[in-house]
Amino acid sequence: DALNLIAKRPALRALLDLRENTVVTPHLGEMSRLLAAPVSSIAADLPQAALTFAKASGAITVLKDAHTVIAVKDQLFFNTFGSSGMATAGSGDVLCGIIASFAAQGASLQDAALCGVLAHALAGEAAVRLHGNHGTMASDIIEGLCKVLP
Repeated sequence: DALNLIAKRPALRALLDLRENTVVTPHLGEMSRLLAAPVSSIAADLPQAALTFAKASGAITVLKDAHTVIAVKDQLFFNTFGSSGMATAGSGDVLCGIIASFAAQGASLQDAALCGVLAHALAGEAAVRLHGNHGTMASDIIEGLCKVLP
């Protein structure tokens, strides 16, 4: 909820000046609040929303949706893997943990974000195969990592 707090409190807006050493992983509602734009406009143009925030903040921006968009400065990357069954409480926390793990192992933040998004999506697909679209929980995505990472 840190992104929501930053968006709500003008005194915290300086935290949006995050620079290159930060990765943020907002979903559409959080991005809507951060950019002070309707969710419908964010959903209508995910790449533009991700780029706008990345350029304004300097942060690597992982805009989560059915197809995740990653913006790094003026570059865009798209992930088309994953499943609607991943839209569950805690899934974004798992994604953050995966990205942090790659970074802690020495990957650049850009590579950590890109590899983290892909690993999360593939682990989510594995979890959905086991538990179904409606039965998958965040902990199942963690379990799915064992199936996609050697």
